[in-house]
Amino acid sequence: MKFYNAFRTFAGLRGHVFFAPDGEGSGSASYDGSANVTYDNFVLQNQLKDQLATHNEILRYCHIDDSLTAQAGDTVKITVYKGHGEAEDVEEGEGNTGDLSVDHELTPYTVKTIQARFPYTDEQQRRDPFLVESGIRYLGTALTNKATADVVAEYDKADAANKVYTGGANVNYAFDHFVDAVAKLEIPDNPDGGEQKRAEIFALLNSKERPYLQKGLKDDLKYVEAFVRTGYVGTVAGVNVYVNDAITDGEVVVGTAEAVTYFKAKDPETENDRDPNKRINYLYGRQVGLAALTDKTKLALIVRGASA
Repeated sequence: MKFYNAFRTFAGLRGHVFFAPDGEGSGSASYDGSANVTYDNFVLQNQLKDQLATHNEILRYCHIDDSLTAQAGDTVKITVYKGHGEAEDVEEGEGNTGDLSVDHELTPYTVKTIQARFPYTDEQQRRDPFLVESGIRYLGTALTNKATADVVAEYDKADAANKVYTGGANVNYAFDHFVDAVAKLEIPDNPDGGEQKRAEIFALLNSKERPYLQKGLKDDLKYVEAFVRTGYVGTVAGVNVYVNDAITDGEVVVGTAEAVTYFKAKDPETENDRDPNKRINYLYGRQVGLAALTDKTKLALIVRGASA
């Protein structure tokens, strides 16, 4: 019996092998390689770029700067803004005894290359024509997960003065915690008023923290349809709350997109490689960039626990 390449005898069927008796069919049992999908770098790069744009939810909550020209391994100095001073209780006829101030410092960061590799054999691709498309999707997911982890690591660098504590590990998040966290942010009023100012403030927590939020807030957690998108939980004290499981356990991130900046090259890089002897193909995806805490005055943490 002669084996006929399934990709030359049918379309849209997966995992089927066709045999025909000798003398039937095309009369050729050789494989000419036409079943193997070849991606040039331009096509692969565009597909990977689309995947990154689709999956990278966390980048909605930081500022994106795609003008990075430094190379992986280079050290760049990022200007980080920091506020000083605090609000005071004042009696009638009295005023503040101190002022708030903002200064900046240069913090060194190392440019990184995030890379993921997807190998597949000619035989695997012939068995499953959707394998390569799935691999490209997962390349995007893997790069996204690493970039997300880098952004969250910067959130965790919030100043000690900008942390609000619930008072214990088993104490639920409360309305006042969000009010206090927002009060620690240095955000100028918009001409249209404070409510629009607060519309740009977000809160992020992971799904493990969600019960502590909902049990503690109850009716104070409002559902506003205008702000509904992936992960939206509700709005409290004018702050829209979203779930993202990359966020560190035991905390709620409160801030604006100006707090963390993700510096990156304009587009992801892609590359193909092949071992012809073993018929193994390799798809590479990489992104050059770094996440940096660029404005500490725009970031606060609500910590489920007692103050240190």
